Amino acid sequence: MSESVVAALVGAIVGGVIAYFSALYMYRRSVLSQAAAKFRSQFVDEILLLEKGSLDVPRVLTDEAYTKHLKAKIEFEPYLGAGESRSFSEAWNRYFEYRGFFIGQNVAPGSIDVRGNEIPKALAVIQDLLFHAQHR
Repeated sequence: MSESVVAALVGAIVGGVIAYFSALYMYRRSVLSQAAAKFRSQFVDEILLLEKGSLDVPRVLTDEAYTKHLKAKIEFEPYLGAGESRSFSEAWNRYFEYRGFFIGQNVAPGSIDVRGNEIPKALAVIQDLLFHAQHR
């Protein structure tokens, strides 16, 4: 074989390998982006209610909301890398503990003084969790 044929074959093989790994990388990013969007969408209703400020945190972060968020977490976790998974788990634990603080508490409806303190905290905990599902 001549040198030009060998060079062409090597170039084609290298180009094919680069194209394969580029396509694989783009596919993984696309799948992660879709999973992250789905995860974020499960918190929209609660964020809107908290930002509106007309309900107390326990009336927003209900058992039904938690179940919806837990399902989204379980579906999203497999798409995270090892380091990101650890950080995400820590953020999830902060959300779980914060939400658990209100379980069994009877906050008087319309407790504006409590809302003023707790709503920003709840939003911060949720935003910390959603940080892991941002577009990158």
